[in-house]
Amino acid sequence: MKVNFRIILKWLTFLLLFGKAMLFATQSMHLNALSDSLALLNPLFAVYLFLTSLVVLFYQRFTKILPALLYGATFLLFLSSVGAFIDSHFLPEQMVEHALQLGLPVVFGMLIQNKLKKKNAIKSLEILTALTFIGHGFFALGINGVPDNFIEMTTRIMSLSDSGAIELLFWVGLLDVVLAVLIFVPILNQLAYCYMLVWGVLTSLARIYPPVIGLDFVLVDLPNCIYRLPHGLIPALLLVELLFSKSGLQFEYFSKKLSRSRDY
Repeated sequence: MKVNFRIILKWLTFLLLFGKAMLFATQSMHLNALSDSLALLNPLFAVYLFLTSLVVLFYQRFTKILPALLYGATFLLFLSSVGAFIDSHFLPEQMVEHALQLGLPVVFGMLIQNKLKKKNAIKSLEILTALTFIGHGFFALGINGVPDNFIEMTTRIMSLSDSGAIELLFWVGLLDVVLAVLIFVPILNQLAYCYMLVWGVLTSLARIYPPVIGLDFVLVDLPNCIYRLPHGLIPALLLVELLFSKSGLQFEYFSKKLSRSRDY
């Protein structure tokens, strides 16, 4: 069977942009670190990201305009990342951690323009995933201090003290960095992908656990979970691609269920 790689990336790109659109609608997204006037445009940016996410779902009909929309969305996410970088007092891991968020729309845009072959798209996603986990790992290691939200989530979910949470996060951070490197080591890369799949999904779901249903849950917690899901699902895609390429087969993951188009 044929891999419908684009269909899978379509849904992952949608999750990223839809989740970010929800946050832009209700949060400053660090744009006030760049300009207070820029932050006032957040509702417009939210609409842009939301509409782009919808166009992504029907990209076969909009192949001419979608790449431009995706690159525009990437620019907005880049501004948000720079703002977060400034608010973090210029910690390099802040920018590095956003590699996958900034790179996924670009990879998908270039793929549908046929400017990027599938094998190069896979390589690009490998690098972006590794950078994301390295950035996350450096935060957890506490090289420049462990972020308060890391400690809060860990103590809340694991019922640990602050010191216990910091110690656990150190070892998790070390694993993040080591396994990010192992992506590029044959044989061991399968182990790295499995870890990233599990940890990426768990850190996404941690945003909504335990669920406290209310306005904050819908407008903040849920979007934070949605846009982070590709952090675990992209390693899952890369793992499947790796396993099936080794077996000489091609994989089609629910493509008939996800789309009735003839896309390939």
